[in-house]
Amino acid sequence: MKRYLVMILVACFVLPAMISAQEVDKAREEFNGIMKSLEAKKASTPMPELIDMAEREMLAFLEKHPGSEAAGSAHLMLGQIYTSINRFEDAEKHLLLYFKSDIPKNPNDLGMARVTMGNLYVSMTRFDDAEKVFREAAEDPGSDPRIKQMAQSMVDRMSIMKSLVVGKVPEDFSTNATDGKPISLTQYRGKVVLVDFWATWCAPCIAEMPHVKKVYEKYNPKGFEIIGISMDDSKVKLDEYIKNESIKWRQVFDGKGWKSELGQKYAIASIPTTFLLDREGVIRYKNLRGDDLEKAVKELTGK
Repeated sequence: MKRYLVMILVACFVLPAMISAQEVDKAREEFNGIMKSLEAKKASTPMPELIDMAEREMLAFLEKHPGSEAAGSAHLMLGQIYTSINRFEDAEKHLLLYFKSDIPKNPNDLGMARVTMGNLYVSMTRFDDAEKVFREAAEDPGSDPRIKQMAQSMVDRMSIMKSLVVGKVPEDFSTNATDGKPISLTQYRGKVVLVDFWATWCAPCIAEMPHVKKVYEKYNPKGFEIIGISMDDSKVKLDEYIKNESIKWRQVFDGKGWKSELGQKYAIASIPTTFLLDREGVIRYKNLRGDDLEKAVKELTGK
């Protein structure tokens, strides 16, 4: 899932009015109430359930208020949600509805929508489309400076993203793991390797961790390894989590959070981001979760 999922569950989008003030106020009030409710449930609700809940709420809202200015916010949120869980066709459908809507758009919402669409196209390996949308966001004088910076960063890293598609051999790295010993991709050649960019503060990462551990324990004897690359900025929290959860694979940590050197090297803009490499070091799958991860690992370790 994408890091923007955090923004999805806390943001309240504000768009200019197009219909009557009374209708705008009613729909906007209801939309903001939904967002507050989701935010209140975030800490106590498993991420998959929270996503399902958010999807149902947004779809119901669109049926109830199809002509309201807040409908644009609902389409944008659904686009973000579906992008985060790899439902790419559904994500594109709602984002296109957002862009094609006649409702006037708040510049900051428009900038975030473009960034979300760009991330979607990256996930779909439609890099030319992604670069176009990112450039639009970066060059829009009305966008929030943070969004413009985010979009420009993605434009600058587009060449890296193009080199990390399925079928390519990712550029090697050499650093020290948290155990103090050297670690590199070539060191794992001959193994099936999951390169996992994650963080202890990332709710989707933590939600997926029990399944990742299960796959590791089952297939490690057959030649499956994991390299964890932490985007944390606190080693204390990382070490505590690894100890409490009995995580056995090695970790890379440099304390720079989103400015992690390996995160920059591999153009990581969202987490969890994973690359599943075969025994020759070739990327065979990206961003697999749940049963899909286990099926792919079973396939590759069986060769």
